[in-house]
Amino acid sequence: MRPLPPMLASFAAAFVVARWHRRRMGGAERVGQFRTALRSGRLPEDADPAVWRPLLEQEQRVVRLLWRWLAGLVVVVVALWALVAAVGTFTWSAALISTGLVLAVVVVVGAVLARQSARMAALSAQLPDHQPRDRHSAR
Repeated sequence: MRPLPPMLASFAAAFVVARWHRRRMGGAERVGQFRTALRSGRLPEDADPAVWRPLLEQEQRVVRLLWRWLAGLVVVVVALWALVAAVGTFTWSAALISTGLVLAVVVVVGAVLARQSARMAALSAQLPDHQPRDRHSAR
């Protein structure tokens, strides 16, 4: 019975994040199109620049925010380790193992964020440049 509450909390958090992501991107269909575009490196054939440009800009802002959170997390973890080291409750082997694990997570998450940012930049480059229409040219 003890593992049940954390497991339910994890499922609830995943549900909330997935729902927020769908809502932020404009629905489940758009999320699917976005993921496909990221994986394939190509925008959909009928990609409307008025829709995709703000979507890509918004997702790039989210990636930049995640970079800041990652940097903040590293600062907090280092500060906590310094505090624990000052108190002297860590053994050196535990400190090295935990440092290695956190560094591995930071490297992997950083690589994923960098790759996603590069892919979004490539998708943005596929959009035609925005050229304001002349009101008189339609006549």
